[in-house]
Amino acid sequence: MNAITIKDITKNYIEYFELLLNIDKTIECQLFSLDKWRHLKDVYEKIHPIRRTLAWNEIVFDIDIQPNQLKYSNEAWELAITLAQDLEKVLDYFNIPFYRYFSGNLLHYHVFLSFDTDTTNLLFDKYLQLANIKETDINTNTTLEFIKMLKSKVFETLLNPIEKRKYKKGKMICTIDKSIVLAKRHMIRCEGAKNPETNLYKTLLFDLPEKRPTNLEIVYPNKIVEWKVEDYFLGYAMYLIRKEFEKMQKIKVKISQLSEGGIVNGKYEWIEKILETPFKDGRKRIIGLILAPYLVNVKKLSEEETFEIIKNWLSKCEGTKIYDSWIKATIRQKLKAKVKPLSSRQAFKTHFIDAGMDVKELEKLTKIFENE
Repeated sequence: MNAITIKDITKNYIEYFELLLNIDKTIECQLFSLDKWRHLKDVYEKIHPIRRTLAWNEIVFDIDIQPNQLKYSNEAWELAITLAQDLEKVLDYFNIPFYRYFSGNLLHYHVFLSFDTDTTNLLFDKYLQLANIKETDINTNTTLEFIKMLKSKVFETLLNPIEKRKYKKGKMICTIDKSIVLAKRHMIRCEGAKNPETNLYKTLLFDLPEKRPTNLEIVYPNKIVEWKVEDYFLGYAMYLIRKEFEKMQKIKVKISQLSEGGIVNGKYEWIEKILETPFKDGRKRIIGLILAPYLVNVKKLSEEETFEIIKNWLSKCEGTKIYDSWIKATIRQKLKAKVKPLSSRQAFKTHFIDAGMDVKELEKLTKIFENE
């Protein structure tokens, strides 16, 4: 992309959020940790939010380090820079405009997409056929789900050359978090917001610094340049969507063939297998619907023991941080309600298949059920 210059920035966050709202007026945000989801358009002029959802045409490459406790080291920054340099080569190869941010710890790359209307309409018709959706059933959610799938496949295609390489040093593994784009609703740290773990702010970067920044002026883009996605790129994305539907259909058939009494017949050995299996997508659903109810209401463990087991499981998983406060609140809620873990085919379909869990993660869950 053309280098960002002093002419391309603003220090006024309101101006920047107005640019975002010109793209998508439905963006939601939070004003503080554990806050309810609010419409950005209702609050941005009064207070700077800390997190927001993606715009409808936005993808974000969030560079992360596992295990989490090592992400603040100098070695982690060096590893993140290596991955970032390779990512920028991919984006530059396809002539993709991007916005590089210091996240307050590592790096975020924001890309805004633009689609040819005729091509997108053609692909949408193919999507309706694959999803078996009638014209009379089309609504706003149908369109949004299609766009989400389309941009997730564009994201995966751009990520493919990066994933072929391993970014490792000792116990550290550097990756790009997929859950931000794949999830139905996901929040990212707002531009200009403070990272509570480092007390540093997310801000636009003009280049890649050799060392982790410690005191940067907060600046925002004063314009958003979109990448017009070429038809061949969209065609390949649609091919990936079709393959995903084929895999999903096989999973649904397997689930429907499991016993009538429920997918696990009242047994819980399968949950122990989940505790041995790392997941990237659907971790909150797995905790809330399976792990927490099982540990406190079936095994009768204390809240503290349950919390430690879940934290240990999360340490094996990739993905954005799940806050301790959320885990503890979920455990307490499940204990109070005395609910048992998810077990029926319909519950599994509703909370995992229909909720849009990543197909690869669904395949892992299904294999665990099949082996019971």
